[in-house]
Amino acid sequence: MKKIFVRRDESIAELVEKIISAEENDVVLVIPKASGVGDAVSNFDLIKRESEAAGKKIFVESVDEKILALAKSLRIEA
Repeated sequence: MKKIFVRRDESIAELVEKIISAEENDVVLVIPKASGVGDAVSNFDLIKRESEAAGKKIFVESVDEKILALAKSLRIEA
C-alpha cells in the first residue's frame, strides 16, 4: 500500500499522475485540511475515474470532514 501525502496547493493533474505512477495497486491519499482537492466533488470524481482506469484502489485519510464526506459520496473508502 502506497501513501501519497497531498500538498494543499497540489493540482488534480499532479495528484492523478502520482496515483497512476505508483507501483502498488492500493493507494492512500493523505489530504490535509483546506486542501484544494476538497474544493469540488468533480475533483474526487476525476481521481476515482482515473484511478480505476489504471487499476488502482484508492483510500482517503483526512482530518477535514468535508473531504471525507466528498470521498464517501463517491464510494471512496475514507
